Amino acid sequence: MKYYQFLITGDDKIHYPVPRIGIVTKARMIFLVIKFMSIFKNKGGNECLKRLKKIQPTKNYNFSDKTEKYLFARKVNSFVQKWVNVKHKQAICLERAAVICAALRFVGLPAQVVIGRRRTIMSVIDYEFHAWVELDNVPVNDKIAYQQLCMEIHRAP
Repeated sequence: MKYYQFLITGDDKIHYPVPRIGIVTKARMIFLVIKFMSIFKNKGGNECLKRLKKIQPTKNYNFSDKTEKYLFARKVNSFVQKWVNVKHKQAICLERAAVICAALRFVGLPAQVVIGRRRTIMSVIDYEFHAWVELDNVPVNDKIAYQQLCMEIHRAP
């Protein structure tokens, strides 16, 4: 974890104590992932994005600073990505973003799904549109470069 934190923060002197996610919270997150993937499949992306507003946090974690909060968000992201891959490995970016955002909001983090459109035709992005999750305007589940490569067209919730 220390090496991972160095790669993200660039600081090799401080080791941030990232809060643990309890087993009950993990189990509830798995059910949330399955529920949101089912909603996406049956009712579409718009319905998933609408339901993000209704998610009530199960626990409020206390963080000493933004870096610790971001590292915790990345930890939740990694856990959720594994379950998304188990359930539907070919999930599109909007589906992944909605599910990850739901999980982050479930643990009390005010995450948002951002949908962007490719800025130029000669971009390195394969698709014209892309969706990712942001926490405090920093991408959690994707590269920070997407903020420059894509023009934001929608943010939810």
